Amino acid sequence: SFEFLEQPAAIDSAFAEYAALESASWKAEGGTAISVDNAQGAFYREMLQDFARRDAAFAMRLMLDGRAIAVDFGLRDPDCMVILKTTYDQDYRACSPAQLLHEQAFAYVFQRRLARRIEFYGKLMEWHTRWTDQSRTLFHVNYYRSPFLRAARDLLKQVRRWVTPASALAADKYTHVVDGSRLRPGVWRGFAARVRPSSDLWPHDLHRRLLRSPAVPLVGPRAA
Repeated sequence: SFEFLEQPAAIDSAFAEYAALESASWKAEGGTAISVDNAQGAFYREMLQDFARRDAAFAMRLMLDGRAIAVDFGLRDPDCMVILKTTYDQDYRACSPAQLLHEQAFAYVFQRRLARRIEFYGKLMEWHTRWTDQSRTLFHVNYYRSPFLRAARDLLKQVRRWVTPASALAADKYTHVVDGSRLRPGVWRGFAARVRPSSDLWPHDLHRRLLRSPAVPLVGPRAA
């Protein structure tokens, strides 16, 4: 079953389920998983509670036999919902639980006119293109309270370049910056055409235009 959660207590419960799922995933091996007791988890939990008290946060989950197998959480206003994080139970990965969650979530949101568009925050991933090929560029800005902090960060980056092989740096850059102009357009367009959602499923027409840039994928009804 699908659940859309808006109340602070319900969102906090869903976040705890999210953290448990991600802590049991492949991200835990790489040290990037969100958990309820690490700094990343504390940041997201406090942020969600702060926004939830202003009716500006949400969580969505897909339940099976009384437990969550996929969870999203994010921020929203009347115009836009931003999905910040998605995770799922690795035991059910063959069933694509996150995609099943989004299938129900998008229909729920657009049918009830809870937002005009939905955004996935972060770098463009292959699975995003199953829902939309509309995207926009994000700019990452770092602000330092002290020039010494910036100098220390720049020094660490320089040291990393010295100790990391050039091939690894190149691979890292390619992994984290997805540029459609470096890929074969035919592959992307063909893939999008094969997975276009059925018109019987969606109450609104989704944008199907490919914008070639490192970007945030967008999902939403076509503007009038």
